[in-house]
Amino acid sequence: MNKPIYKKWWFWLIAVFIICAIAIATGQEDPKEQAEPEPSNVAANEDEPNEAVDAPSQSKEVEQQTETGKTESETQQQNNQANNDLVQITKSGGLGDPKSIIEKNYGNDENEPDSGMSAYKNKSLLVMYYDDIAFNVTLYTEGSTKEEALGEANAIMPTDAVKVKEYKADENRDVIQFESEGLANQLKGFYDGQDDLKPGTFIAIVKHDDKGVYAVIIAAGDNP
Repeated sequence: MNKPIYKKWWFWLIAVFIICAIAIATGQEDPKEQAEPEPSNVAANEDEPNEAVDAPSQSKEVEQQTETGKTESETQQQNNQANNDLVQITKSGGLGDPKSIIEKNYGNDENEPDSGMSAYKNKSLLVMYYDDIAFNVTLYTEGSTKEEALGEANAIMPTDAVKVKEYKADENRDVIQFESEGLANQLKGFYDGQDDLKPGTFIAIVKHDDKGVYAVIIAAGDNP
């Protein structure tokens, strides 16, 4: 009789070979399956803190930009409103008037931009500005009488001017002091901080020689 197959030597040899092959295959697969999730978990844990830290920083920057933009907008609106409050306070353009109004009446500046003084009407009218508001105006009158010169100068003085006093500064200069509420409003920055000077005070300096009055200077302040 033939021996049962499980009693044959080659049967057990094959069985042992199969068992070893299965054990080897299982041993190789298990570490791989366990090792794969670990890098994934580490990467996920590293990314999450970065996102949590970066997000508030970006939000803060946006808030700062928004606040800055709002501040600039409000400042611009205030400047525009301040400019809109400035009006012409003389008959033809002069002391206390904005540069834009003066040049609308007389045309463009005839002097160089860096000259420090603007000129109009063939340089017969010279203007100095404080924050683009005329605070010193010189009118050349070419040997006219005092009455004629002051008549011309009246058009470049504030229309609400009230005479305070008149005196002689020296042999060739007569001074007339005025006050103007309109000028005080237009040149507020000029008068602020000058405690000894009443806002709106200005003078007309009449300059003359033996040929008559040759110039009238209208200037904010009281110092001839």
